[in-house]
Amino acid sequence: MFGFLKGKIDLQLEKANLAQGDTARGTVRLKLKKPLQARGVFVELLRIKRKNKGTDYFVVNKKEIAKAGTYSGETFSFDFKIPSNLIAKLPEGTLGRVIKSAAFLLKTSIANSKWYIVARLDVKGFDVKKKVRVYIN
Repeated sequence: MFGFLKGKIDLQLEKANLAQGDTARGTVRLKLKKPLQARGVFVELLRIKRKNKGTDYFVVNKKEIAKAGTYSGETFSFDFKIPSNLIAKLPEGTLGRVIKSAAFLLKTSIANSKWYIVARLDVKGFDVKKKVRVYIN
């Protein structure tokens, strides 16, 4: 069974513009069609980076906001810290410009990642999840 057939999740964030070291806060509201046995409810910080030959998906931070149990229409508040070492700082001056130029020529970008906060109900089969884009400076 596909996740969307089981119901949906609403994910509300206090803010979508975050800095490294900030705390992301929000609310997860389950809207399930029937009660489901789950291994837990999780919130994740996900980085998606497009490359020449595919896409990398990397869960940077994951937090359990509810233990295993049966869920149907519950609401959970969460907060978790955005790591302070996500985006490498470029050196100032000529060296920084050289690194940026090399990245451009190699068709890569130091900051070409897209960031998302994902709420996930971990169930058998396809998980029920919601993904919201965030911007990290």
